[in-house]
Amino acid sequence: MTMDFTGTYPSALLEKYELLELLSKKEDGAETILARARESGQSCIVKCFAKDAAQAEEGGILSRLAYPLIPKWRDTYTDGTCCYLVRDYIEGCPLDRYREERHPGEKQALSIAISLCDTLSYLHAQQPPVIHRDVKPQNIIIGMDERPYLIDFGIAREYDPDSRRDTQALGTAAFCPPEQYGYAQTDARTDVYALGMVLLYMLTGEITLPDAYARIRKKEVAEVVRRSTAFAPKDRYASAAAFQRALLQLRPQRRLLRGLVIASAALLSLTAALLIGIRIGESKKPAHVFGVDDAMWVTDADPALIEESVAYLNEKFGTDFFTADGEEAGYVTNGTIRDMGVRVFGLDGVYMQNLPEPEPRYPHESDHSFFPWIMEDDDRVDKRILTYCVVKFFWPARVGDWESLMGKEDTGEYPGIRVAEPFVAENGIFDGVGKHDHYTMGELAVIMANAAKAYENGLR
Repeated sequence: MTMDFTGTYPSALLEKYELLELLSKKEDGAETILARARESGQSCIVKCFAKDAAQAEEGGILSRLAYPLIPKWRDTYTDGTCCYLVRDYIEGCPLDRYREERHPGEKQALSIAISLCDTLSYLHAQQPPVIHRDVKPQNIIIGMDERPYLIDFGIAREYDPDSRRDTQALGTAAFCPPEQYGYAQTDARTDVYALGMVLLYMLTGEITLPDAYARIRKKEVAEVVRRSTAFAPKDRYASAAAFQRALLQLRPQRRLLRGLVIASAALLSLTAALLIGIRIGESKKPAHVFGVDDAMWVTDADPALIEESVAYLNEKFGTDFFTADGEEAGYVTNGTIRDMGVRVFGLDGVYMQNLPEPEPRYPHESDHSFFPWIMEDDDRVDKRILTYCVVKFFWPARVGDWESLMGKEDTGEYPGIRVAEPFVAENGIFDGVGKHDHYTMGELAVIMANAAKAYENGLR
């Protein structure tokens, strides 16, 4: 809806931004306007509402946030009666329309929910925690990069541990848990409920409880959704991170290939034993199984060492990222590494997700992206890649220091890996984990704990 905005809005706002189109106007007079920054030409959103409206806190909350999948706050203006918030415009498609037009399958629905768990974990980790309170399909934009952006913090609030209930019952009814109607104070589990409802909607197109659960095709998926949307907060996942771990366990795992590899290796071993007259089991070395990607050890890390490593890392970094999960929860992927960079090491999400710059065309170290190669989130991490990543997290300068390779034979491997491999071998970073592939979350914890302790002890 095109309008003449001249003289209606603060002059300072009009000097900096060109107001282009009225996108919506609510019954209470709140307006959402598409605008353009006069200096940069970048598209923006201007939200206008009464100074005493609940939405008036949105600018203050957004101005404290810096996350790649949340729109960036730009300016706030006020006049006698109104407040004007300016934020970045996210080009894309609202999730409700995206579902109607694109019909995402289960795998994509889970991926969207997993990504949104990261966004909610970021919000809930603020001090004080920020509770969005209006997570719904209309407030999730699937961007041009196919990633989900969370918008509209108009009724978001800061969690107050001393408050027993919220002062206002706000939000969209179908996606709001009971406590949001004033029965108790909203907290992180409020957003977990809403995201569970969003996932239910993506999977079934329905939001009526409990009937919609029956329309979820897989029982294990239905159970996760059911728990996330439990009536009582105490029965839900305690955090977005816990919800995310449950979702990650639902993602299809490539176990068939691993089973075939192990079975083939066992058959070969048996044949060899019969031919040369030795008995299976005489060798004191662990069975070495050759797979498609790389060699893989069948032996597992010590459970006690895993538990110790998980506890040490979570306490050291103040996180719950590390778990003792075994292969039933899936293997470490490039997506796991990206999540760890953001949630454990505090690296910028855009930096972790960015593809390498096109120039120069060969892989290289850059401030633009963490990985020097194009890496798909779902691809499993082998020892070469994990070696590079561990060193880059703790000793980033080392993967870019290639002088030690001068005069050595060029193996064709990326130089950052070539300098990292002898470093981790010399310092026992992989001690306790004999595998070359198929790393579990528990085994990742052992490796990362070895690195963290080496760094603590002065290894530079």
